[in-house]
Amino acid sequence: MNPDRTDDELARLDMGVLLRYGLTAPPGPRRTALFGDGAAGAAVLLDRLGTQPRSVAFLADTVRAGGLAYAAGLPEPLPHPEAAVGEDRAELTVMTRRASRGTPGS
Repeated sequence: MNPDRTDDELARLDMGVLLRYGLTAPPGPRRTALFGDGAAGAAVLLDRLGTQPRSVAFLADTVRAGGLAYAAGLPEPLPHPEAAVGEDRAELTVMTRRASRGTPGS
């Protein structure tokens, strides 16, 4: 990670390229770029979008449970901020259970 980069510079990184080449690379500069500057840039972007950390954790759990293709097919993969309480919470529980069983759909 380059400590001299500003938040704006990190946010302008091409996350697609970092993911494409960093995830499949052996240990070395490409993986370091993805998990260093790439991770910091993604965090800056998520913060600027107002994304809650618990939403990112939920999406990560969904990807681990149902796979990338399943998560990519969700109409709205990140829960709303108000989803932590009430009726929406029950819906999220159902979605999580379906994802863990690999059962797509509503």
